[in-house]
Amino acid sequence: MPAPLAFAVLLLAAPDGAALTLEAAVALALERTNDVIQAKEDLLLVDAEWLQAVGAVLPRLDLSANGGELFAGSPITEARFPNAPQLGLPGQLPAFRFGAFVDGQGNNYSNPQFGLSLRGTQLIYDGGKWWTAIARVDRLGEARRAALAVVRADVRFRVAQRYYELEKARQAESTLLQQTQNGEQQLERAQALLIAGRNKPADVSVVARNLGEDRINWSRQVLAASQARRALNLELGRDPQIPVELALGFELAPGTGPAAPTVVPTLDDAILLARSRRPELAQLDAEIAVKEKEVGLQRAAYFPVVNLEANYRRNTSRRPDRVFGDPTENYFATVDLTMRWNLFEGRATDGRVEAAEIALRKTVAQRDHLLRQISAEVEDRLQTLATQEQIRSLAEGSIKAAEDAVRLASGLYEEGRGTVLEVRDADLRLVQAKLAAINARLDVEISKEALDRALGPKE
Repeated sequence: MPAPLAFAVLLLAAPDGAALTLEAAVALALERTNDVIQAKEDLLLVDAEWLQAVGAVLPRLDLSANGGELFAGSPITEARFPNAPQLGLPGQLPAFRFGAFVDGQGNNYSNPQFGLSLRGTQLIYDGGKWWTAIARVDRLGEARRAALAVVRADVRFRVAQRYYELEKARQAESTLLQQTQNGEQQLERAQALLIAGRNKPADVSVVARNLGEDRINWSRQVLAASQARRALNLELGRDPQIPVELALGFELAPGTGPAAPTVVPTLDDAILLARSRRPELAQLDAEIAVKEKEVGLQRAAYFPVVNLEANYRRNTSRRPDRVFGDPTENYFATVDLTMRWNLFEGRATDGRVEAAEIALRKTVAQRDHLLRQISAEVEDRLQTLATQEQIRSLAEGSIKAAEDAVRLASGLYEEGRGTVLEVRDADLRLVQAKLAAINARLDVEISKEALDRALGPKE
C-alpha cells in the first residue's frame, strides 16, 4: 500500500478504540509493528554501506599539524681522551683509539618545534575490489527491499489471523451468553411446571446444573475473547488494553455466503504465480548475487593494489611563521606510484575465497529448497480453502435440522412426553451448529488470506 494511502487509512478508519476494518488494521500494523520498523531501518543502512563502498574510490586527504616544545635536562656527552694512542690493524680495518672516556655535561635547554604536512592518496587498482563492492551494495539493497516485502506479507497474514480469531472468540462469547439466557428461561419454565404439578424436582435440578455449566463456559469464553483482543492489539503495535471494535465488511449470519466470490486458480497456474511473486524468492536471488560479489571481493586479494600518493610537508622549524607561512618556501614534496602485492600469506586468501564459495552454494541450495516449499504450500492452501468452503456449506445446512430438533424436543417436553435432557441436548446442538457455521465462515476468510500469502503480494 502506498504511504499516502496507508496514512489516510490510519487517520480515517483506525484510531485507537474505533471500529477496524481488516485493511485498516493491516495498515496500522505496517506502521507500528517492530518487524516492519527493523526491516525499514535495515533498508536505510544500504545508503550508509554504499557511501562506504564509494569511499574507497574517491581520493583521501590527510592533514596533520603539530606544535610543541622539546625539553632536555643537563645532557651528558661521552668522548675518549683526545691523546689516547691508536692501534693500527693490517688490511683495510680501521684504527681504534684506546683511552679513558671524558664526560661533558651541558645545561638544561628547551627548543620549540612546529610541523605541517598534507598527504593525498588515490586508489588506482585493487584487483576489481572497489567496483565489486559497489555492485554488492546494489544487490544488497535489492535483498533488503525483498526482505521488507516478506515482513509486510507476514504481518498482513498474522493480523488477518488475529483479526478473525478475535471475531470467532466474540461470536462464541455471544453464543454462549445466549445459551446461558436460554438456560435461565428453561429453569424458570421448569420451576413453573413443578409448581403446576407437571414436572419433577429432579428435572429442575438437571436444568439448574446445566445452567451452571453454561455460565462456566461463558465465563471461560469471556476470558478467551479478552486474550484474543490483547493478541490483536499487540500485533497492531498498540497498548493491549485498548478496546477493539471490528468492522468485518460482510454478514456472518449463516446463509449469507462469502463477502466476494472466491476465485481459485488451478494448481499449476498458482505455483507459477507464486514463483513469480513471492518476495522470499526475490530476496534469495538478490542474496545469491550478493554472495557472488563477496566471492569476487575475496578473490581480489590475489591481485596487487596500486595507489597514487602525493605528500607535501613543511620542514620542521622553531619558528611558526616558517611552517605556517608561505607554502612555496621551506617545504618537501613527493609524488609516488606505489604497488603492494601480497605474494603469500599462508594460503589465508584461499581459505577466505573457499568460505565465500561455500556460502554461495548454501544460498543456492536454500533457494532450491524454497521452490519446493512454495509448491507444497500453494497446494496445501488451495486444498485447505476448498475444504473450508465445503465445511461452511455443510455447517450452514445442519442449522435447519438442529432448529427442527429444538422445536420437536420443546413441544414434547411441554406436553409431558419428553425430558429436560432432550430439550437441553437439542438446544446445545443448535448453538453448536450456529457457532460452527460462523466459525466456518471466518475460517474461509482466513484460508483466503493464507492462499494470498502463499501466492505472494499483488503488484
